[in-house]
Amino acid sequence: MMFTRQNVWELGADWADPILWYARGVKAMKAQGLNQLSAWRFFGAIHGIDQQLWRQLGYLTGSDQMPTASVVATFWKECQHGSWYFLPWHRGYLIAFEAAIRDAISRLPGAPVDWALPYWNYLKPNQNALPAAFASPNWPDGMGDNPLYVLERYGPDNNGSVYVPTDQVDLNALNDPEFVGPGSGGSQGFGGIDTGFSHAGNVHGGVETEPHDQVHGLVGGSDPQSNLPGLMSDPDTAGLDPIFWLHHANIDRLWEVWRQMPTSQGNPTDPNWLGGPTAVGGRAFVMPMPSGQNWTYTPADMTNLSTLGYGYDDTTPPATAPQLAARLQSLSAPPPPSA
Repeated sequence: MMFTRQNVWELGADWADPILWYARGVKAMKAQGLNQLSAWRFFGAIHGIDQQLWRQLGYLTGSDQMPTASVVATFWKECQHGSWYFLPWHRGYLIAFEAAIRDAISRLPGAPVDWALPYWNYLKPNQNALPAAFASPNWPDGMGDNPLYVLERYGPDNNGSVYVPTDQVDLNALNDPEFVGPGSGGSQGFGGIDTGFSHAGNVHGGVETEPHDQVHGLVGGSDPQSNLPGLMSDPDTAGLDPIFWLHHANIDRLWEVWRQMPTSQGNPTDPNWLGGPTAVGGRAFVMPMPSGQNWTYTPADMTNLSTLGYGYDDTTPPATAPQLAARLQSLSAPPPPSA
């Protein structure tokens, strides 16, 4: 079966079925202990974990049973940042998470067989506000305990009003013709610079910088009382916020959009990118799956959505803004075709 990820703002209602089932799946995963491989917090720790910060925010307590050291070494703190593996690692992470949510949903009465993770396209006109189902502590029937709502989401003004200011984020990275940047001066490429395994690299590629990094910080903000970061503001807590996954589905979608841009030179063909960190003696990309088997993947495995069993309802490239012509010229790219 092919699954289609849809725009959360175009599902027809604030609590349309894909969002309602997402909430139910999140609730089921949150009910599991930290040491369970399909637990909400376990998946958050795959992206990153700072145990002190988790304790301060109430996501780790003395009663939690930790996974074994070997499990932690295999899965936790695996995310790729400041790396040319940023996009393919996160694609595999989304696939594994989507499989875990779908499995949790499948155990509930009346579960759909075609559920797919929605995405939040915050740069589409009139879609920059936090989707309503994430902004209220209540389920649609008015009862509390909505698992999509988190207190630690403060927004760009650190006052709990969450939206993406469109004047602070752009899609200029889509006009970068090369996936891999040179590593010194100029563009860092659409997808990042040549690295090995890089959990927290300092040099971020184009789409990782904007909109990825910017949206994380703008949505998360910080607590004006304690100055602790909102969940989305710190890579070690970001995976705990349910909106994280819709944000990253959009970043994953933008990779497909970029591939269709007239200036795009396509994905890397370097064996060291295709083979992932193990090609240069580094740590493998491994995810837990509902089958109970570990899934090891490489960037080469992540390049074709049809073989991965899913797609997006819209991957149409946006019109190239006139002011980007100078940027394309500076990158030695051909000018955009005239309308």
